[in-house]
Amino acid sequence: MSAELIYDVGMHNGDDTAFYLRQGYRVLAIEANPQLAEKARGRFQQEIRDGRLQILNVGIAAEDGEREFWISHRYSDWSSFDRAVASRDGGECHAIVVPTRRFGGIVAEHGVPMYLKIDIEGSDVLCVGDLQRGRLPQYVSLESECGNATEADEWFRPLRLLADLGYRRFKLIDQRTLAPLSYPLNVELLTEYVAARAAALLPRPAGVSRVLRRVRVREQLYRKHGWRFSDGCSGPWGNDTPGRWMTAAEAERTYEFFRRRHFRRARARAYGIWWDWHAALD
Repeated sequence: MSAELIYDVGMHNGDDTAFYLRQGYRVLAIEANPQLAEKARGRFQQEIRDGRLQILNVGIAAEDGEREFWISHRYSDWSSFDRAVASRDGGECHAIVVPTRRFGGIVAEHGVPMYLKIDIEGSDVLCVGDLQRGRLPQYVSLESECGNATEADEWFRPLRLLADLGYRRFKLIDQRTLAPLSYPLNVELLTEYVAARAAALLPRPAGVSRVLRRVRVREQLYRKHGWRFSDGCSGPWGNDTPGRWMTAAEAERTYEFFRRRHFRRARARAYGIWWDWHAALD
């Protein structure tokens, strides 16, 4: 494992990569969308010249080769090998053909990173499935699901894959607010979570907004890191994530509680679960 290396799988607009570079790490960024990859090459010209960043314009798939990749016209981060993901809510999309790589081959070529961030709209488990015991990143994060899980075994699949590999500590982080989800409910964390959701999603009078901002997790993270995490970012990683680490059993109970609560809401959408699993080896 290289203590200086981070993988950003699903680089998108490069905001996560920018944070990792700011922290002083080398980054291998992987992005299937050629337009986004080209924009990132322009944004990070100096870092690429310095050898601190390498961008692979490939998609992660079960086999090396080529596949149709669907570009969402509505939200670029919905683009996916799964047309149903790219066309959510009837949104328009179009297909392009992109080169694909198995994730295991990329790791064999570039080495095992300290931290592996994955966010590739429905294909995250392909990366985890190619990890090998004895050659594991210290920390991993990935989307908990992509809105197509219908059975409990599918809900827990990413978590159980990580646990089977040897990961022992877990957090569930809301991607919209970067707040941790915890069950049994921790009153302090729940207050922060509710306030963060309110501040992020609801218009508020200026006075109330100032109060809410004091407990917003994003504001706390800004004070800690001096970095503004934009919407859609994976945020901090490893021990810099807020909240306490959980065992796999605690993590399953937490996920089930919040998932069932999500779907009790009127008009709850399957893809409305924007949560990330964070995992640590020890």
